[in-house]
Amino acid sequence: MTIGGSWTRVFVDDERCLVYGPRLGRLYLLPARQALERPLQRLLGLRAIDMRDDLSDPAERIVHDLSSLKTTPAIGAPRALRTLYRLLRRSRSVAPFRLMLSMVARAARYAPSPRPLTVSEIGRLVYAVERATGLADCYPRALLTCYLCLRSGLDCQVAVGTLAPTRKMHAWCSAAGQLPYEASPEHFMYRPLLVLTLAL
Repeated sequence: MTIGGSWTRVFVDDERCLVYGPRLGRLYLLPARQALERPLQRLLGLRAIDMRDDLSDPAERIVHDLSSLKTTPAIGAPRALRTLYRLLRRSRSVAPFRLMLSMVARAARYAPSPRPLTVSEIGRLVYAVERATGLADCYPRALLTCYLCLRSGLDCQVAVGTLAPTRKMHAWCSAAGQLPYEASPEHFMYRPLLVLTLAL
């Protein structure tokens, strides 16, 4: 399993920019020049990741959103996935984002799917988990989607973005340009700050 990626600055005005630090999982508003300082990049967990002037969204289309799945027959959400979703949600405050991705990738490697799932099936399953738990949160959704993609033999891209110029953040996971499930169709309004690719 390999994890590679890119990050960028998203400017809020001529002098300041937003930067996401995967080491602590925090969004920072910084002077544009300061964001280019290597010691700071190392501190934020960005030093080993390529910096780009701009990042495009790896998700080219949303396969399922909340409104489309409300009208389809519900599928069961396995207890193990419901438990995993809750654990991933709690992990946000105790484990760095990149560490969580590594752990998810490792778990997927040792728990192969009995049958590889399609991107559409992954989307329906993630929706079923959120419906069964009564929780809808982009962070565990992105990590669970990553887990299911890797378990099904699909390389994926996990992105963290911002609704610039606000500090509202969002995380998502796509495979081959397809976002399996996104609650809100307004996903396109978020600009990626960090995109990590997980390849088998």
